[in-house]
Amino acid sequence: MFAAHEVKTSHVIGQTHRRHRSVEFRKFLDRVGANLPADLDIHVVTDNYGTHKPALIRNWFAKRPRFHAHFTATYGSWLNLAERWFAELTNQQIRRGSHRRVRELERAIAEFPGAHNQSPRPFKPRARQHSCQNRALRSSNPRKSRPFTY
Repeated sequence: MFAAHEVKTSHVIGQTHRRHRSVEFRKFLDRVGANLPADLDIHVVTDNYGTHKPALIRNWFAKRPRFHAHFTATYGSWLNLAERWFAELTNQQIRRGSHRRVRELERAIAEFPGAHNQSPRPFKPRARQHSCQNRALRSSNPRKSRPFTY
């Protein structure tokens, strides 16, 4: 599934595909652009997954100036609120369900954005920046124990 998460309202545009290649990602971006007002800029925050960076996608972004691509750092998926929404999908729809067939699982996943959008609630972070930095400093791994720099 590909999902676009509007931060302010928590509204989600989702699209399921059996494969996650750049062709499917481009179709999803087309759908996002068609579902949002033409006067809005769209900031696409994504991880460094290979599907998001081939020439097909870079050219697509270059031709559409209202779309702005932002890539999270490796191991930085917690920066992307869509990842938080996927955690909700996993906890509420996949783990709680009993799916005997792949089609049932796919249907449950495809129905989740609509159910979520009936009463969306924006995510509110519970941790403060300094607590995240302190946790990183306490880490036993020296590579992860350095403070964040921007």
